[in-house]
Amino acid sequence: MAIIEVKVPQLSESVSEATLLDWHKQEGQSVARDENLIDIETDKVVLELPAPADGVLVRIMKKARESAGSGDVIAQIDTEAKAITAAAAPPKPAAAAEPAPKAVQQSAGPTVAASTAGVHAPKVARTLNARAADAHMGAGQNVALMVVGGAALIVGAVIGGTAGVLIAIAGAAVGLYGLYNFIQ
Repeated sequence: MAIIEVKVPQLSESVSEATLLDWHKQEGQSVARDENLIDIETDKVVLELPAPADGVLVRIMKKARESAGSGDVIAQIDTEAKAITAAAAPPKPAAAAEPAPKAVQQSAGPTVAASTAGVHAPKVARTLNARAADAHMGAGQNVALMVVGGAALIVGAVIGGTAGVLIAIAGAAVGLYGLYNFIQ
């Protein structure tokens, strides 16, 4: 049995402790490397604490809403339990097709996967998926987005350099978002 400790990451100098928010996994559930286990809140920021390895979350030492300091052990993952759990699980029937997740079914616009190619960005994905659910804005709001996007493109071209390119790219994204929603 190979146990890996899950520790609170090093917090900034001015922060002595953090509050553990919500556990996304419970004891006995399998976890994948870089999967968000818990959100940790300080007075400055909310951090996501990813799993350090694949395995099974065997012990949660600190419950949600408790305080913890830098380096405190808050959970344990057994890296060898995954193979045992997978072997013991009954096979799923191949004929039953799983429906799409509820958030995707109700979404009015495009959705973004929480993690792609090893990139860990679930908060961004949740935010974009929430925005996609509001995609059916009024025509006036969409036109305003297109105008703001066009203005940012012009400002970026006038400024030039790296900052100008970044402003132009942001403007293009905003304008295209407005156009996409306008034609829907």
